[in-house]
Amino acid sequence: MDLLPCLLLATVCAAAEPLPLLAPPFSDHAVLQRGRPVAVWGWAAPGQAVEVELAGAPGAARATVAAGTDGRWQAALGPFAAGGPFALQARAGASQAAARDVLVGEVWLCSGQSNMEMLVKDAADPAGEAARAPGDQVRHLLVRRNRALERQAVAPCAWEPATPERVGGFSAVAYFLGRELQQRLQVPVGVVASSWGGTGIEYWMSPESLAALPDLAPHLTAFHKRARRYLDQSAATGKDFPELAAAWLATHDPGSSATSGWADPALPDADWSAAEMPGLLADRGLARPERQGVTWLRRTIELPAELAGRPGFVRLGRLNDYDTTWINGTEVGRCEWPSGERGYQVRAGVLRAGANVVAVRLVTTASRAGFASEPAALRLNVQGRTEPLPLAGSWRVRLGADQAGAPPYPISFDHVGGFSIMHLGMIAPIQPMSLAGVAWYQGESNAQGGHRYRGRLSALIADWRAGFARDDLPFLVVSLANHRARAAQPGESNWADLREDQAQTVLTTPRCGLAVAIDVGEERDIHPKDKQTVGRRLALAARAIAYGEAVEWSGPWYRAMAVEGGAIRLSFDHLGGGLTASDGKPLTGFSIAGEDRAFVWAEARIDGDSVLVSSPAVARPVAVRYAWADNPACNLANQAGLPAVPFRTDDWPRPAAAKP
Repeated sequence: MDLLPCLLLATVCAAAEPLPLLAPPFSDHAVLQRGRPVAVWGWAAPGQAVEVELAGAPGAARATVAAGTDGRWQAALGPFAAGGPFALQARAGASQAAARDVLVGEVWLCSGQSNMEMLVKDAADPAGEAARAPGDQVRHLLVRRNRALERQAVAPCAWEPATPERVGGFSAVAYFLGRELQQRLQVPVGVVASSWGGTGIEYWMSPESLAALPDLAPHLTAFHKRARRYLDQSAATGKDFPELAAAWLATHDPGSSATSGWADPALPDADWSAAEMPGLLADRGLARPERQGVTWLRRTIELPAELAGRPGFVRLGRLNDYDTTWINGTEVGRCEWPSGERGYQVRAGVLRAGANVVAVRLVTTASRAGFASEPAALRLNVQGRTEPLPLAGSWRVRLGADQAGAPPYPISFDHVGGFSIMHLGMIAPIQPMSLAGVAWYQGESNAQGGHRYRGRLSALIADWRAGFARDDLPFLVVSLANHRARAAQPGESNWADLREDQAQTVLTTPRCGLAVAIDVGEERDIHPKDKQTVGRRLALAARAIAYGEAVEWSGPWYRAMAVEGGAIRLSFDHLGGGLTASDGKPLTGFSIAGEDRAFVWAEARIDGDSVLVSSPAVARPVAVRYAWADNPACNLANQAGLPAVPFRTDDWPRPAAAKP
């Protein structure tokens, strides 16, 4: 599949800024990797000689190179021992550039979707974490969101020390990993945060690595066509999506063309249709299944007087496809991204005593309109109230513009899918930065079942190792946290499938580690606040895998099984001093099945370094599963305090009815 012609088309944008003599990762407060040659690069006139120096550093601190025909130059300095501060300087003819207050230490790239992007200020104990900020020995490089259809030369980014005033804006997982490593290693640590919520793994892979996956061929073809449509639209109109979309809605959608529109809380909606949400309009008999266009939904909720004016956070779960959301006529957020759960801050002063109107405008271009999450995902949290206000229930619905009677809705960059667009805009521009390793927290957007993720993750690891010019680059993966309603009976689980893909990839790929988060998630929030535990577990894996410390970095990892009469004995690696129940109670989370492949809950007990599993309902057991659910109740751990890796002993395909 030839994707490259599409990707090499120029993206319509403002006039390009001159390329800098020193690339953005080499700015004030930068951290450079110790103990390895440090790749430094930038741009000068083609063929021009460039002198680069880490002033004040001992060893091979100076180099002279010539810029290539495209103006890009790259030099290797060092290796250096940890230390600093130094000044990184570059000279090309009359041009000079310098990065001041540069330290040498450990550099970790932290990437993924929203749980990696989540900030310290949104995690547990933000005030306490700010007060405990370690200062400039931990530094954070934020690679700003940047989608691209072609490889970008630079990605906007800037280094910041971990001061109390700044740490709240750091990636929480990246920061807690970096802080833990700095405390253990006693050297400066820099964390490079390059993440974007709601993104699939395919968004972060290079075009070349995606083209090597045969099952993606038809999807890449569709992406090619949609990307070309976007570029043609931009070239023909000279306008970007927001302006085009606003004009389309104002012209064709009656709810958007009025002065205040159908988001106006004073607008009577008694004559609108009523529908229980979440759900899809077509399933409620309110729209034909193939309808594409605009749909308006409104719900009125009552708020006690003492909560009026307080800030809050509204969650709407997954919406099909693109939304703009208002509360009491004030826009609180919009998303032109066809995946991921929607959540928007509600600023102080928006909420009122009594009736509050939540209005949502959906624009569907590829799916069936509606709310696509479980009821618990729809809620309004208000500061000062412990329990959220539910938004599931009866909504008022009115159909707006129908695309069947209007020109095609403009295509957004977001609408072209996601293949490679983060890699080209947020990873490729920082390659081949010298790194200690990678921490990867992603997978929620790929949890559709079918074990497709395993090949994707293996390809991503190989892809990034090549791009960062290090075949043995340590790669740490966060296993998906527990989330969603707890299942009453054993069953199939897309999230369990993906956790297995993550674990098996780590198990079969050299210099990889797994940080299990099966005990830190939240049923009602896909973004659990306990990022400190995730950071500590990543740091344990880093200490063992990247730095060779003799430290237990994983919980019990299933190794083998043996049938013993009416029971199955399970043996494990990573005993960490011995098996235990994390809460001191009888073991939970185990299910067992016979040859009929029907799993039932099982009794399990620790017997030395193994676990015996049985059930009176299964006389001849053949398979066991542990923590095999979206949000399992499970408590097997080791004496090192680390939870067991979820697993199954069988390799049975999922029943046809259970497939997504």
